[in-house]
Amino acid sequence: SPPPPPTIPPRTTPALFRMLKLLK
Repeated sequence: SPPPPPTIPPRTTPALFRMLKLLK
């Protein structure tokens, strides 16, 4: 069975959005 997806803590969410903006 495939492993469960990693849980992303709410604190890291803003950082992910910043990375996405930088990639654009």
